[in-house]
Amino acid sequence: MARALLCTRAGFTDLEDAGVELPRDAIAVDFIEVRADLLHPRRGVGTQVIRRLEQLYPDHTLYAFSEKADDFWFSTGWSFTPRRDGRTSSYRPLFILWRV
Repeated sequence: MARALLCTRAGFTDLEDAGVELPRDAIAVDFIEVRADLLHPRRGVGTQVIRRLEQLYPDHTLYAFSEKADDFWFSTGWSFTPRRDGRTSSYRPLFILWRV
């Protein structure tokens, strides 16, 4: 139905020189794929994947760089985190689920 690729980046604290610091145990959602026949009409499968990841990693900050899927990431409720240097044209938008 769907699959996701996650990546830990221990010690990687400045994402793409964006000026954003994350906890050492933050987990990147590098890739999500939903089976093609489930994409249209939308059925919320991608959102279900995100909710499941949130349940599986309740004590970790999760983050993702959007690849032309900003509307999807906004819909998850994750925080859009602009670059501190204000440069946006050649960088992917960053979305974070902060865990305290």
